[in-house]
Amino acid sequence: MKIALTSLLFAAMYPALMAPAVAAPLSAESQKQFDQTVKPFLEDHCYSCHDEEKTRAGFRIDTLGTDFLADKNADNWKEIYDNIGLGKMPPKKETRPSESEARAVTDWIDQEMRNAERVAKNSPGHTRRLNRTEYFNTLRDLFHLDEDYVRSLEDELPPDGKVDGFDRVGAALYIDQTQLAKYFELADRVLNERILTPQPKEVVSAKDFAKDIQFRSETDGGKLTILKPTERFGTIFLGPSGWTKSLATLPTGAKIFEMKNGGIEYLAGGKASPIGSHGAYATTGAGAGGGYWASRVYTFLSKITQQGKYRLKLRAGAFAGKGKHAVENVKVQFEFGKDSGNMDRASILVDAPLDQPKDFVVDVYLHPRPEIAAGNRTNFYWNGVPSGSQAAIEGKLVQTGLVIRAPELWQFEDESVIAYNRTAYVEGKKGTSQQRINELMTAQIPAVNEKYDRLIADYVSAGKPVFFYNPDFDLESIPRLFIESWEVEGPIVEWPPQGRKELFAGGEERPIDSSYIHEIFARFLPRAYRRAVEPAEVDDWVKWVLQAQADFKLSGIDAVKEGIKAVLCSPGFLLIQEVPGDASQPQRLTDYELASRLSYFLWSTMPDDELSHLAAANQLHDSKTLEAQVKRMIADPKGMGLIKDFAGQWLQVRDFGKTMTDRNQYKSYTDELRKSECQEPYEFFKEVLRGDLSILTFLDSDFVVIDKQLADHYGIPGVKEVDGFKKIAISPGQHRGGVLGMAGILTYLTDGFRTLPVRRAAYVKDVLWNEPAKPPPPNAGDLPAIKGKNLTVRERLEQHRNSASCASCHARLDPFGIALENYDAIGKWRDRQNGEGMRGDEKSPPLEVRGALPSGREFNSLVEYKQALLEEKDHFVRGFTSKMLTYALGRSIGAVDRELIDGVVGQLERHDYRMQTLVEAVVATEAFQTK
Repeated sequence: MKIALTSLLFAAMYPALMAPAVAAPLSAESQKQFDQTVKPFLEDHCYSCHDEEKTRAGFRIDTLGTDFLADKNADNWKEIYDNIGLGKMPPKKETRPSESEARAVTDWIDQEMRNAERVAKNSPGHTRRLNRTEYFNTLRDLFHLDEDYVRSLEDELPPDGKVDGFDRVGAALYIDQTQLAKYFELADRVLNERILTPQPKEVVSAKDFAKDIQFRSETDGGKLTILKPTERFGTIFLGPSGWTKSLATLPTGAKIFEMKNGGIEYLAGGKASPIGSHGAYATTGAGAGGGYWASRVYTFLSKITQQGKYRLKLRAGAFAGKGKHAVENVKVQFEFGKDSGNMDRASILVDAPLDQPKDFVVDVYLHPRPEIAAGNRTNFYWNGVPSGSQAAIEGKLVQTGLVIRAPELWQFEDESVIAYNRTAYVEGKKGTSQQRINELMTAQIPAVNEKYDRLIADYVSAGKPVFFYNPDFDLESIPRLFIESWEVEGPIVEWPPQGRKELFAGGEERPIDSSYIHEIFARFLPRAYRRAVEPAEVDDWVKWVLQAQADFKLSGIDAVKEGIKAVLCSPGFLLIQEVPGDASQPQRLTDYELASRLSYFLWSTMPDDELSHLAAANQLHDSKTLEAQVKRMIADPKGMGLIKDFAGQWLQVRDFGKTMTDRNQYKSYTDELRKSECQEPYEFFKEVLRGDLSILTFLDSDFVVIDKQLADHYGIPGVKEVDGFKKIAISPGQHRGGVLGMAGILTYLTDGFRTLPVRRAAYVKDVLWNEPAKPPPPNAGDLPAIKGKNLTVRERLEQHRNSASCASCHARLDPFGIALENYDAIGKWRDRQNGEGMRGDEKSPPLEVRGALPSGREFNSLVEYKQALLEEKDHFVRGFTSKMLTYALGRSIGAVDRELIDGVVGQLERHDYRMQTLVEAVVATEAFQTK
């Protein structure tokens, strides 16, 4: 049944998706003019610089087509028009054409642009597939699914193609039988897992009391487990296969916890000091300052086998410390998952007094691996001063934690073993074979063991403690956390699910006969199809369900499930359909079509009840009603759809993870900072959109929207951890503001080791001006690193521009990126070159960021650069408007859309370039409201 239905539905939707593209061929008269006038002009004055042999500025003219609606032809012809009309081309060194010759060419281009614009405007409505974000969002809202569950499915579909940077353009959203088969699989899975699943029989409920934890250092009579190097090494690093465990009778000394009052009281805190790493074993204490191995396995770990929402309860109290050791608050971080790179996380703020603990509850969505329960780990951390750590100061290892190790043992482990490993690793990197590395390491083992055994003997005979409190810390002032118990319950599910209750609104006790099935589909189809449905459509689906029930001996519920699954794979659900009539002029969208276009523009999902009711009453086209709906939808939580999907693609935030930063060189770059960097563009865009600020704020602003991680990175005071992301006023001297001051963007536009000003320049031109840089010649090459010379990137770029073909592009492009050189490869401010062996100190060359925009407007600093961009704001305003129109209309916006862009920009100019004015102006255009 599945295969037959897949083929049937594919055949039904295939013609709609393969409709021929709109074309604008030349008329016979225009073709004659091109052949006799335009082409000879181009051959005489343009081909010498813009043909196959010499592609000046990356621009070829000899292969340019004359269909102004194909590819980017219209945009390229517009560039020719502008350069000839302004007298920039042909170059003055060439034989200059007469004014009448040039005008004949520009007049022909202008006429064909107008013809193409008229054809594009009168083109019929279009049909496109839901992209995968829209598809899952629609499933979420249709069946009231959990957001975390929906997002966990998103990678089940392949990424969507993009046109002009967005995944909403119909030309890139193909569909075939393989894709359709995947839709069947997903529909079946969602219905089985979240809608028609049997009522859960068992819920995990497990509680662990801190008082029950037993530590090996106590149970083994004060003996401490110490890792001792063996004579066999599995890798060039001393990993688990390179150590054996032995118990030495050593006083352990200071601890970072104390068993008291029926629980555990922890001292200090910090990422290096987990308060429970619950797996095959659990640890408490720092790796460098504790070493206490717990023997108890936490019971709830093996029971969490289902994906879903769980309720975590922590009974705890806290002391935030005082004086120089105080923290803003005590916060427990919960992690669950297979590895550190893919963990589910939640935070609990513990604000109860240390001696008056109370229950703290948080719901968290968990993604366990049920096939290997032991592969799931649960960690608890808490903030505070470091419990055990080390730092390198003036080339020496220095103890910085609360609990520190006896100096002799510390020196042995860090300076002998670690240095030994590092030597082997370096030799290995130079080409030494694994066998030779093992031989080198084995040869030194006896000496290492002898030193190790002597140190242990000295400590045992002297009765010295292995650990003691660092005298730099006042024990009465450090933060403390008391935990009495951990508890987990779940998965938490609503039964019956809301989607199931709506589907079987008449109750499941009622016989599921033809009458009931008709009611079910009469309610469901209008929501799934986002429009009114004809009675005949409902009848057809009822017949289909009854036939499937008879043919395959299905129960009533299973028959309905097969019908719902088929609807979810039908064109009415998978496609946004705007079916044109026979008219040759633009036709107004129906109210239902307008509701869908509006909801997928602003929410990336289906219309809600209010939009659907307005559509049913034919009231949505009213200008005041439409304006009110736009304001409502922007303020609605689902308005994050525009923020996430437009801003995420416009600013390329979705690609930030592609840059892998060298953390040996940039040690302050942490996972937490990376996460905050990715969130900052969304938070800033949300502030501009919902605050109805000027879109020019994206070029420069007197505020930022940051959290504490970013505030520390930027050196901006006034942000606390509990604040999350907040709007903060800034001064020019803090070197931030607008998108070009965001560390995430600046980091993304590097290779992780050094800055890439050409890449940054191309980003500014493309994202902010909507003028993508021409691709470089095939043999252009990359900017090489020059070792042994303290050259700035600017100086290397000047050496790189050694040919006329390179210089023509770089001269117009490079200044856009050189202006951002004061930001290093992780977006920190610098005045001197760093990276690639340079430290940004006085020995490093100072940075020079002066330059000029293509217009000739000069700048000497970042402040002047941003001011220059604002002075030439028309580039950004028109570029940003084009981006928004592309996203809203689901088609490319180009030179043939001059009147459309002019109209929206005019509205912006009259309303101080406000963001909501832009959205409202786009929705009010004829292009948005017609098909």
